Formats: sequence, C-alpha cells, structure tokens
Amino acid sequence: MRKSREATAEGRDLIVQTGARMIRERGIEGTSVAEVMAAAGRTHGGFYRHFQTKDALVQACLDAAFDQMLTVIADPPPAEGRRGFEAFARFYLSDDHLLNPGFGCPAAALSSEIAWAPDGTRAVFTRGMDRMIAAVAETLDVGPADREVEATRRLILLIGAMSTARAVDAPLALALRKAALDSVLAA
Repeated sequence: MRKSREATAEGRDLIVQTGARMIRERGIEGTSVAEVMAAAGRTHGGFYRHFQTKDALVQACLDAAFDQMLTVIADPPPAEGRRGFEAFARFYLSDDHLLNPGFGCPAAALSSEIAWAPDGTRAVFTRGMDRMIAAVAETLDVGPADREVEATRRLILLIGAMSTARAVDAPLALALRKAALDSVLAA
C-alpha cells in the first residue's frame, strides 16, 4: 500500500530534522546518509524516495537549521529578564548552546566545512546567513542606515566566539564567550 502524501511529507520532515541535528553535531562529512536514516527510524533504501543525493539532504538540513535559529533570534529564551538582542546574545554564548551544537547555530557548527562544500550547499548557507543577519537587524535599536552593518558585525562576533569556544579548553572557552558578550552588548 502506498503512503499518503501527508505520511511521505512527515517522513521527509523527520529525516530533515534528524539530519539537521546530526550534521551540526558531527559535521557534514562525519554524518552518513545511512546514519541519518537509522536515527530517523527509516531504512537506507527509503532515502531516495525523498532526496536524490546527500547534497540535497544537506541543503534541506541547512535550511531547517537556519529556520530554527531564526525562531530563536525572533523569540530568544529570556535571559535574566532581558529580551531582544541581549537575550539572544546571552543564549547564543551560553553553556547550553556551547554543549549542544546539534540544536544550535549552523554557522557556528559548520562554517569551516561549508567553505569546501558544493556551490548549491554554499548558496543555501549564504541565504541562511543573509536571513540571520536580517533577523538580528530587526532586534537592534539602531538607525535603519546602520542596522544591517551592525547586525553583521555583532553576528559574526558571536559566531566566531562560539566556533572557537568549541575548539578550546573550558577556561579559554568561557573567556572567549565573555569577551564576545561584553563586546556585542557594549555597542
């Protein structure tokens, strides 16, 4: 019996959400199609019902991961009673985000790997970054002429701090995140 379109779409969404988490945790090259399918409770053979290639899966996963970050930017967890950009920045540089890359920012998790990705994947990543910059710009209390530049400056500082913090020992990771937070909030 054939699956309904709804069941097929639900299965695809489960695969994408699972893959989005896994590629942020393990990297693109460290995550196989078979592992994603198994983690999603699907057979490897069923993959081709949803995607033609691993690159197509990765692109869908990147879109989903950026969608998740846009939700966090628009409505960050309240941080010590703070809202808006400050709450987002505090979440972004938190221990929770540091220790759970699978549920965090795809830019902090994957930027270095995307540099060698196929053009289509890089294009999806670029669109995701553009969307994040626009979302951060909406949270800033600066003039419209400066908003995109300021959003870009603050976002890239957050991403760089988190990427580097994940690569070093705990004391330096904490110092990097504190310095970044002080910098983005001082602006």
